[in-house]
Amino acid sequence: MPGDGTTPERNEGSETGAAGVGTRAKTAALTMEQLAQMMVDMEGRLTKVLSKANSATNEKINKLNSAVKDLEKTHKDKFSSMEKSHGDRFASLDMKVLANDASLDNINKEFLEMKSQIVELQREVNELKSAQPVMSDGSLSELNTVKEELEDLRQYTRNRNLVIDGIPVRTGENLSALFLRMGQSLGMNIDPNEIEAIHRLPTRNINTNRAPTIVVQVKSRPLRDNFVSAAKKKRFTLENIGQFESCSGNVFVSEHLTPFRSRLFYEARMMRKNHGFKYAWVKSGKIYLKKDDDPGSRSVEIKCMAKLDHLKSGNH
Repeated sequence: MPGDGTTPERNEGSETGAAGVGTRAKTAALTMEQLAQMMVDMEGRLTKVLSKANSATNEKINKLNSAVKDLEKTHKDKFSSMEKSHGDRFASLDMKVLANDASLDNINKEFLEMKSQIVELQREVNELKSAQPVMSDGSLSELNTVKEELEDLRQYTRNRNLVIDGIPVRTGENLSALFLRMGQSLGMNIDPNEIEAIHRLPTRNINTNRAPTIVVQVKSRPLRDNFVSAAKKKRFTLENIGQFESCSGNVFVSEHLTPFRSRLFYEARMMRKNHGFKYAWVKSGKIYLKKDDDPGSRSVEIKCMAKLDHLKSGNH
């Protein structure tokens, strides 16, 4: 048995098998020779066919050339005869008439050129008129896109800012200490180093009694978001901040919006008040409206005044 260390039995059919392999190899070799010969024969036939076709084509070309030359000669002879028969008649024409004819020909030529130019200009004007609406729409769309990107960039520079409204101005006030004290009342132990900048905005209307807004920039956006969220839940008043016990009034904390988005948020709140919307809010610098608490009611982002007009028309 194979693998037990004994010598395998001799296969009597092995010689016969080897002979069969040799015969098949010889047959295969003959077949390759035959194929090679067939390819040579086909190349020869193809060469003959191409040669015959080229010969026939050249013959046709020569015949056509000959016919063209004959036709040219016929017309040339005919025109020569006409010129000769009418030469004297043309020579006898009055030179003034010839000059007038030449002048009329020039005028007619100029008129045709001007007419052609007018037609071409009219065509260009029509093309411009047809393309103008498309160009205007495309330019307007591109302009709106650029405006949105610029507005997003302006808002991005404020993504670590918050604003505080309703805090009266005090002589020698320490706004950083005020902010830290507000954080403590919210249960937030804020490191003073987390405050990068804090100041009041300039007052544009000197006749107003409204206290200037306080702008705070912190080192991280999560800190800003957590402070704003906690302040909205607490509903700050001057009484619970400390040092303003003698004063009364609400204190408002919110994200710092660009002037455009501040105006847009005001219009969104008016929309909520006057057009049946239940919610208007800001999150991460974006303004949203929502109709009600119905599961099918979705939040709508407000990017421009046109969106508010669209909602006013009933397209929710």
